[in-house]
Amino acid sequence: MRNDFSNYFNNSSENKWYNSSYIGVSLSIPVFDGLQKRSKSRQAKLEYTRTGLILDNTKERFNVDFKNAINNYYNNKTNVERQNQNINLAEKVYVETALKYREGLASMSDLLQDEMGLSNAQASYLNALYNFKEAEINIMSLNGEIKYLINK
Repeated sequence: MRNDFSNYFNNSSENKWYNSSYIGVSLSIPVFDGLQKRSKSRQAKLEYTRTGLILDNTKERFNVDFKNAINNYYNNKTNVERQNQNINLAEKVYVETALKYREGLASMSDLLQDEMGLSNAQASYLNALYNFKEAEINIMSLNGEIKYLINK
C-alpha cells in the first residue's frame, strides 16, 4: 500500500501541485494602556510647572542682581566723588606745607608726610574709580550691552 500511495503522488499526472503563498496580517488594538497616557500627561504638566517655577526663580534672581548692581554703581560713584575731594584737599595741604617748608616754618618730615597723604589720596581715588568702572561693566553685562560692545 505504501508504494501505491507514493506512486500516486509521484507519477500521477492528474494531481498537479500548484504554487501557493500565505499572507498574514496582525492587528493590535490596545483596549487598556495601563494608565500610561494619564501618567505621561501628568508628567508633562509637572514638568511644565517645574519649568515655570525655574523661570520665575531666575527672573527674581536677575532682578535682585540688577538692583544690587545699581546700588553698587551709585555707591561707587559717590565714593569716586569723595576720593576726588580728598585729592583736592590733600593737594591744598601739600601746597601749603611746601610753601611753609620753603619759608622755614615746616619741617621736611611734615612735607614728606603731606606728600605721602597726597599719594595715598590719589591711590584711593584710582581704586574707587576702578570699582566704579567695574560696577558700570557689571550693569552693562546684566543688560546684555557687553556683547554689543564686543561685536562693534
